[in-house]
Amino acid sequence: MEDSYSWVSPSLGSDERILWRGKPVRIRLFEAKDLYMIPFSLLWAGFAVYWEFSVIRNGAPFFFPLFGAFFVIVGLYITVGRFIFKSYILKRSSYAVTNERILINRNGKIDVLSKSALPSYTITRREDGSGTIQFHTSRAAYGFRAFSRPHYDYDPIRISEVENVDQVLRLIQQKD
Repeated sequence: MEDSYSWVSPSLGSDERILWRGKPVRIRLFEAKDLYMIPFSLLWAGFAVYWEFSVIRNGAPFFFPLFGAFFVIVGLYITVGRFIFKSYILKRSSYAVTNERILINRNGKIDVLSKSALPSYTITRREDGSGTIQFHTSRAAYGFRAFSRPHYDYDPIRISEVENVDQVLRLIQQKD
């Protein structure tokens, strides 16, 4: 079995040393935003399935079922698929804190944050001492948001559900 932290060593600088490394201890699929997203996704998917069923039953031209299929697929993703995807990514995530940087590996996509230019963050603690540290990074906007103000990323950079989150936070804040 491959070492799940083998990705860290090639990323280290000559004077850099690992202070901590970890993985999510549990997979929490539901977040506060899901209080709004779940009802919305059920309405979306329900209407998309109703549309698709209606156009097929009434013998509408080929374009209409094809058009509706796109919305059914989106509805499936936002009701169920996003939880499967989140679980998949979290199971393949690992983290490292060095004396200079924070390295976050999410299924091979490595995000690096310098401790000297650390963005603001939010910490969520659980009763057992585990928790999540979410960094508020502003990334370039694309699509319709390109003309709006900078936004917080919808795929946030975070250290998710690690044991003893306060210890990890102290190591992140530690100046070397």
